[in-house]
Amino acid sequence: MTFDDFLDAFCCFLRMGGDSSNARNHNSSLDEFVNECSVVNVLKGVYNERRSYSVLKQIVATFIGFLLADGIHCISNTLECCCLLRKARDAIVPVDDVNESIISSLTLRQLCLLTCCARIVRNNRCKEFTYRSVVQNYRRLTNSYLAALSVSDDVILYKELDTLCDLALLEKSPSFTGQLAFRKTSLQVDCELVIKCLSVFTPLPVAVSQWLQDLDK
Repeated sequence: MTFDDFLDAFCCFLRMGGDSSNARNHNSSLDEFVNECSVVNVLKGVYNERRSYSVLKQIVATFIGFLLADGIHCISNTLECCCLLRKARDAIVPVDDVNESIISSLTLRQLCLLTCCARIVRNNRCKEFTYRSVVQNYRRLTNSYLAALSVSDDVILYKELDTLCDLALLEKSPSFTGQLAFRKTSLQVDCELVIKCLSVFTPLPVAVSQWLQDLDK
């Protein structure tokens, strides 16, 4: 079973039969919903972890139940529907299993950025933090330990943080306005899970391993 097969099955379970205007509108909205990056990432995490049509059916049934409970009778490409899909996933598949699968698929740079977020949360005991504070932590890593991970433009790192938000590992503050550097975000996964995933990254540069050891000092 490929991921495309898995994605097609998800659509099939939710697609409405017939050629009525209601069915056409529903199926059109469903196609837009499935093309949403955060939806694809939720399903990819389930696919990588379980690869089971039975589990997918349970998630879809739970998702429909959540939609109806909230008075939503048509799937749409909205934050609310995406959140309910994640909620359905979490109800069926242990969230730590899915998160570990997603985190383990990150690049080394993304993993280091996520570890910087975990460090900020753990050391400063704060729920929200800015993109700028994460990048400052990352710059300390590249300046002191591994220059090979350095990038010339902070915007590249901001886009990586946006990607981590799309993967639901971080969550953007809805109140953000102004410069991207001051966008606030919050960590949505366990700090120790992030550090664990970085520690088993292969191949892990010795300098990054030393950085991890120094995090607790």
